[in-house]
Amino acid sequence: MITDIEETEIRRLVKSHRCAEPGCAGHLAIAWRAAPPPAWGKGEWIVQCGKNPNHSTIQRASRTRQ
Repeated sequence: MITDIEETEIRRLVKSHRCAEPGCAGHLAIAWRAAPPPAWGKGEWIVQCGKNPNHSTIQRASRTRQ
């Protein structure tokens, strides 16, 4: 999961990177992480693995067609 970056950078990462956990290579997703109560309505956008949100590493996607 990646936090604390600008929206344009988040969108660029989702398009150009994948999950780097061994055996996963899942697409990245943009998600909203809400702040814990009592800060209702506050939170931040994060980048996470689309297959398993607990994965925490990313890598640039290969441009090679197979």
